Amino acid sequence: MISREYINSAGKKVLEYKPPNTVWLDFHFILTLNKKLKIGYPYLKIENWLTAKPTGIKLLNVWDKNEIVFLEVQDLKTLNINVLSHNLEYSGEFWLWCLADLNSLIKSVS
Repeated sequence: MISREYINSAGKKVLEYKPPNTVWLDFHFILTLNKKLKIGYPYLKIENWLTAKPTGIKLLNVWDKNEIVFLEVQDLKTLNINVLSHNLEYSGEFWLWCLADLNSLIKSVS
């Protein structure tokens, strides 16, 4: 993973790779301490705010290409591997997925 960042067309830094295994992703649906995600760590994934049933996942890899960030994740129960994506230029409030760590969720309800 190369140490670099992505600044969107509005001039806001939304992505930064922090070697060796951390990615900073500044979107409202990243519910982790300081918006940091670590490769190899477990998270809770919510894919749809209507169903709101969290799934335990492991973050396997993160990369970006053509203004899109990709997150490869593995379901901890089924071991299926999927890729989540998000447009780095999008600034709206709608989200298709959310990642959270347990500590951040506990702090948000305390």
